Amino acid sequence: MSDTRSHPVVRDGGWEALIVAINNDMAHRFEFFRLEPTGQFYLRRLLQDDAVPHRLPKV
Repeated sequence: MSDTRSHPVVRDGGWEALIVAINNDMAHRFEFFRLEPTGQFYLRRLLQDDAVPHRLPKV
């Protein structure tokens, strides 16, 4: 990711990153991940079906 705000940071002993990428041609990207030194891994990602711009409801 070219946006430095999306780069991982060390927080409470683990790496965290929040990645937000809005794209008008392809699916949007919204995800959060955390990596622990113990090997635990957490990932929360927007479902791709909900992220395709032409499928989003017009508000």
